[in-house]
Amino acid sequence: MNIFFKNRVFRQITMNNWVSSFGDTLFYLAFINYVSSYKFAPLAILMITISETLPTFLGFFFGTLADFQKNRVKKNLFIIFTKVILYTIVTLVLIFTKFTIWSVVFICIINLISDTISSFNGSMFFPIYLRILKDDVAEAMGFVQATRKMVSVLGDFSGAILIGFLSIESIAEINVLTFLFAFLGIVLIRNTISSIEADMVVDKTFNAKNYFRHLKASLIKLFSMTNVVKLMTVSSLANAVLNTSFSIIVLILIKNPFMEFKTGQAVSLFSVVTMIAMLLGNLLTSKILTNISLKTVILLSQFCTIMVILGYVTYRFDLVLFSMAFACFINGLESPRSQAVIVKLIPEDAMGAINSAITLIDVTVPSVLTIVAVFFATTINIGVASIYLLVLVVFALIMTIRTEKFEY
Repeated sequence: MNIFFKNRVFRQITMNNWVSSFGDTLFYLAFINYVSSYKFAPLAILMITISETLPTFLGFFFGTLADFQKNRVKKNLFIIFTKVILYTIVTLVLIFTKFTIWSVVFICIINLISDTISSFNGSMFFPIYLRILKDDVAEAMGFVQATRKMVSVLGDFSGAILIGFLSIESIAEINVLTFLFAFLGIVLIRNTISSIEADMVVDKTFNAKNYFRHLKASLIKLFSMTNVVKLMTVSSLANAVLNTSFSIIVLILIKNPFMEFKTGQAVSLFSVVTMIAMLLGNLLTSKILTNISLKTVILLSQFCTIMVILGYVTYRFDLVLFSMAFACFINGLESPRSQAVIVKLIPEDAMGAINSAITLIDVTVPSVLTIVAVFFATTINIGVASIYLLVLVVFALIMTIRTEKFEY
């Protein structure tokens, strides 16, 4: 947390992200709620989901493009202001036109464009961001992860209240103002980050041949970085277990209610406890276990994950709750440190392509593994799902033990 107060540029960028993320969450909830009252709601929700998901996959290709960019601060400002314009158009459409399925199509296209250029902007700006953080990468990432979750919860909570009082048009206007705040925030620190960018060297010439050559070279470079690949694999396998928790505890609670709680109340308790544990881990990552190797922290996380699976097998909600709380706390400690190790190993001239590829893998691999586990749990039984998850964890455990160390 110290970095937030001592580093003015980091503080401004973080506040920009808080405000724009809050606006995004608010508008997303309001939009989902608004379309749900129309006959075309199922199709509309499908289109909204696609417009939210597709940028993750497109981000890999735009991340590669980001490595070729010069004048990144100017382009960053241009992209943020473009988002102000895009969502101003969305607001005007909502105010002055009749809402139909074509309105949904138009807004989803705007959202797709906005999220895609945001992904490109993030990849383009990330090397500058790392130079701003210097040696405080782990602390900064822990703080950002923790506060991002807080903003997400606040956005969900505020959205649940505000959609009952404000129109979709008013919430769209709030969303525009959040992007305008982010734009003005970058204007305030423009000179400082421009001086940081001045020290960067970008000597690539963009054309189709160079683009695909760079894409191929970046992927080869990524998979040649054995520690990065191992960290990605271990993280994906662990996340598969954590991601199944909400689905499996509902199945457990149906057969074995927890004390006097209703199923919904018990799930809410689980959500609150695990989120608080993760937040504490993120915030304390620079204070706790700093003298212990990353390998040891990962092993602790895997031990907690095995205890979670034991809770699945025995249908013990209390064991799952406490084991998951410790697992989330350790994961909160470990995740920023793993990210700090990874970004320090990525060459600056290939950071966009490699970081985008890592993000894509981090999203898709745990999702696929989680879907398989939930399929086993719902169509066969929790025992089979637990064996499958245990195999994943044991594989990760063996990989961790056989790795001498993750840091260089």
